[in-house]
Amino acid sequence: MGANTNFAAFTIHQVRDRYNVQNPLVAAYVINPYEPEFNPDGSYNLTSVGFPIAQAIYDNPAYTETNTAQGAYYLAVSPIKGLVVKSQIGLNYVDQSAESYTEPGSYLDLILNGVPTGIKSDGGQEIFNYVWSNTANYAHSFGDGHTIGLLIGSEYTKEHSKSYTFTSQGFPTAVLSTQENGAKPLTTSSSKYDWSLFSLFIKPSYNYKEKYYIDLSARRDGSSRFGADNQYGNFYSGGIGWDIAKENFVKASDAVWLNQLKFRASVGTSGNFNIGNYNSLNLYSFGSYNGVSAAIPAQLANPNLSWEKQRAITVGLDFGLFKRRLTGSIDYYNQDRDNLLQNVPLASTVGFTSLTENLGAMTNKGWEVSLNYDLLKTRDWQVSIGGNLSLNKNVITKLTGQPGDSSGIIPNTATGENILKIGQPYFTYYMVRSAGVDAATGDPLYYDLSGKATNTYSSSYTTVLKGKSPLPKYYGGVNASATYKGLTLSALVYFSGGNYIYNGKYESLTDDGVAVNGGLSTDALNYWKKPGDVGVLPKPEAFNPNYFTTDRYLQKGNFVRLRDVTVSYTLPKNLMMRTKVVQSVNIYITGHNLATYRPYYKGDPEVGIGEAEIDPGPLSNGYYSLFTYPNYRSWTAGINVTF
Repeated sequence: MGANTNFAAFTIHQVRDRYNVQNPLVAAYVINPYEPEFNPDGSYNLTSVGFPIAQAIYDNPAYTETNTAQGAYYLAVSPIKGLVVKSQIGLNYVDQSAESYTEPGSYLDLILNGVPTGIKSDGGQEIFNYVWSNTANYAHSFGDGHTIGLLIGSEYTKEHSKSYTFTSQGFPTAVLSTQENGAKPLTTSSSKYDWSLFSLFIKPSYNYKEKYYIDLSARRDGSSRFGADNQYGNFYSGGIGWDIAKENFVKASDAVWLNQLKFRASVGTSGNFNIGNYNSLNLYSFGSYNGVSAAIPAQLANPNLSWEKQRAITVGLDFGLFKRRLTGSIDYYNQDRDNLLQNVPLASTVGFTSLTENLGAMTNKGWEVSLNYDLLKTRDWQVSIGGNLSLNKNVITKLTGQPGDSSGIIPNTATGENILKIGQPYFTYYMVRSAGVDAATGDPLYYDLSGKATNTYSSSYTTVLKGKSPLPKYYGGVNASATYKGLTLSALVYFSGGNYIYNGKYESLTDDGVAVNGGLSTDALNYWKKPGDVGVLPKPEAFNPNYFTTDRYLQKGNFVRLRDVTVSYTLPKNLMMRTKVVQSVNIYITGHNLATYRPYYKGDPEVGIGEAEIDPGPLSNGYYSLFTYPNYRSWTAGINVTF
């Protein structure tokens, strides 16, 4: 029997993270930098945007407190040789509370209420998740190197959550901020949700002298999120392996440099149920009508909603050379996803904006390569370098359930600037194309559907930007480490590319005069000034009413980032033996995101739309960048002690 338990508690003091004047990051860019924090009389300066962000930071506090507990507890018995029967339960509990206070007399309070009154909101959420698994695992060796195995089991996952919010108005001072001090209750709400997943599985296996391998599996999963007649899905997999280096004809060739050459091949299916908890059901919202409860239709049912399924074929090769100083693997994969789960827009006459459907199919295929080489391996020194590279090609192969659009395009219900289209990558961009600047007049130019440049904008010029998607076409990393006795230095570099990001932040800072009264990027100075100017921005117009979104700010997301650098020291073992209690002590310090190279993108290419006022939709990170906070450079120090 065994147990593993972990507790954590932390508080986050938050600042506004939406794209408006309350966001300090927005203010850092758009407020004129020469403006003072205070006026001569000591009052807050309202700044060029009409809002004193400094006061908002001081007098409109918000924070969250989170307590978490995780645990895994198991009991295992072995009734006969080779058989292990195990029951395990994993628990995860999260208790989070949040407070947001607009202090009485603050400028935001006066904007919202006209008089000093103050508004306080409290909210919280409890989430309890448990996974109960029961398995029987049998392994038996017989004859001259034969080994068979059989794993059977079940797994049940259940999650329950409840949340609440309540808001009051009319507080006497900034200090008395608890709800009982509010003069007028405004809103209250609470909600609950549940979901569950039940699985049965079986996995037989066989190997002969660890030279030939066969692995099979079958499972049946049932999710509460799907329609009553489609809650269960059946999935399977099968794989074979052959370690060629253990064949007699390889050994007879005196190929002492070859330690492993293992061929692998597999085929299998899996399922995705990552949707809302009640997307298959007719939903109603309830409110007050003339003082009595009233029901309002909130969501159409889709009783046919079912599992998104993936079929994957993988062929690979693992190798170890020169006493395994050089190891690595090469894999080719082809994954077909069918019954894609996607929000599909509906005609407004239906009374609903979208419906979750199984609407089509998609293919991912590509290569994955990893290598690791021990440059130096002695008693005191170990130096190694390694890396991995993934190449992926993504394409939509089928769309079904499309409501009457002959173009075969299904837009992203969040922004409309990404679409699904057969023959194109997932969420390809769908925009009007910029043709640059008219060198004679300084006017912005646009491409019409025939590819002709014109200075007249029309939304009818919107077109599919073939091959331009938020999905990276390649990504990977390079790692290196050097150890001398107990001292270790290691580093990880990550890279990614082939994707595109719409840079809304850079657009706001070079927007042809739309925000001319605020702070702008110095790049905005490179605008058209005289006939013949090329490679410039269009001529600006104060508070430009004729600015239109195009692919002008669609930028490549390629980057290379020094992700982590760690220095650690492990105390000598003979010193630990003297304590008779402590087995090991490791002291470390790690730097995160220390440097980034991004040749095409203005900003942080790993930051997406976050909590901006545009709904992020299913690609919440990486397709639309606004004024969300970037990945920060940080240092972490710690001690790991084993008893």
